[in-house]
Amino acid sequence: MSMIEARLKSIHHDFTLLKMHLQELDQLNSKNQQNVQTLP
Repeated sequence: MSMIEARLKSIHHDFTLLKMHLQELDQLNSKNQQNVQTLP
């Protein structure tokens, strides 16, 4: 495997992780919004 291919693979891996973290943050965010709405 060439250097560039290895580089792309690692970048792709990073993006996949970022995407997962973003989805988690998104879920937490909507949970927080629901909680705020239930505050008196």
